[in-house]
Amino acid sequence: LDQVDLVPQKNWRHMLDFQYDDATVLKAEDDARRSLLVRYFERQLGADRILALYDGYNSYLAACSSVASFTGSVAPMDGAQFMLSYDELIVAQAQGFTRSWHERWDEGKGLYWVLEADDALPLIGEADGDDWVIVDRDTDIPALPTNPGGRIEFTRLDLCHVELVSFDNWREFLWTVDYGNDDTNATANRNARRNLLTRYLERQLQADRILTQSQLEYSRLQSGTDLEPFYATREEKQLARDQGLTRLWDWD
Repeated sequence: LDQVDLVPQKNWRHMLDFQYDDATVLKAEDDARRSLLVRYFERQLGADRILALYDGYNSYLAACSSVASFTGSVAPMDGAQFMLSYDELIVAQAQGFTRSWHERWDEGKGLYWVLEADDALPLIGEADGDDWVIVDRDTDIPALPTNPGGRIEFTRLDLCHVELVSFDNWREFLWTVDYGNDDTNATANRNARRNLLTRYLERQLQADRILTQSQLEYSRLQSGTDLEPFYATREEKQLARDQGLTRLWDWD
């Protein structure tokens, strides 16, 4: 089990006949591969389901390695074990997992956890009731300010609005024509968006650098800020593994 994190994702997938001259050896190796992954996933899920499943990497690995079945086919583990419940997703928000918040915006009604404006993100397990507010998306979440053309007015946003903005809206080019053909207004919105995203990622890095580095979406947003790329050092990668953040195995 101690060596599982050293194996790239591609090596956990199906073994092929041509890789082994002896069919008996092939079967023994394949059985050992699946057995080891089952033990690994059972340990990870038992230790912290939310940390193990939130970004979807372990669920994908379980499926592509035929360790878990999501379609009813024969497999050592049930794919349902690799799906977070709605209540677990709410707990994930409370623990600071906010990377995919906007992707769940149109899902079933319920309560979401959000930070108060300008609050620093607590470390996992350290948020207490005074640091969070429960909001109902239908009544308590304000619509983002937009211009007559329906484009977001980034000059009117603050940190408390960041997680209401979709990933695409952070990355897309802001055309002058979308801001009334007013180049001054369009430039002001581009600058405001860049400044706001820079402040947000600075806050996330200060609150929990390891968690922020381990979330791919944050890294992809960095190019739209004034920040230098926040690549993890060798020591930080080891800390990430110690904390259970193993999504980037094959990148290493």
